[in-house]
Amino acid sequence: TGGSWNCEIVTGALDQKGSDAIAIDSNNVVHVIAHEIGGGNYDKIYCNNTGGTWNCEPITVNEKVILTASLAIDSLGIAHVAYENSTTDYLRYCNNTGGTWNCITVDSTVVAGSYSTIATDSNNVAHITYFDATNKDLRYCNNTGGTWNCEAIETTGYLGQYPSIAIGENDVVHISHMKLDGLPPTLRYCNNTG
Repeated sequence: TGGSWNCEIVTGALDQKGSDAIAIDSNNVVHVIAHEIGGGNYDKIYCNNTGGTWNCEPITVNEKVILTASLAIDSLGIAHVAYENSTTDYLRYCNNTGGTWNCITVDSTVVAGSYSTIATDSNNVAHITYFDATNKDLRYCNNTGGTWNCEAIETTGYLGQYPSIAIGENDVVHISHMKLDGLPPTLRYCNNTG
């Protein structure tokens, strides 16, 4: 606090670009997710400033991703990304383990992934919460044991809008979200302490 602001260009190579998310790892490396909408491709771009120089690469290629992606960095410096594929309306997940981006569909059972947000726990397990637009529910997935498991957390009402997720002590998952039916809308909180 009290210092002067320093600003710089990350990349000028994107056509009609925008920033989605930012995170910092344990080595103070900055990681950024951005989107490119030039040519109607809506690709996601990943950048980091390892070594003090910005390097950018595509996460998705010719995969229509209109909504913003979320980003988490685990204790090994691996980037985890969640987003909704706007063509299939499926929840998608990517990571750059081994230096190469690998993306999979996590939830294809509903119109999933809107407002998705991601966090990692002390074991580097990824946790995602998101809005289920089919049922108007709050949904949650994790890949404990290497397999993705998804469930509805709250199902009564118009739930799951604008969720946020954080992992606390003992890897307890904390989620906040909005319930929009009824006036005024209500802010809600969930955890998995049992």
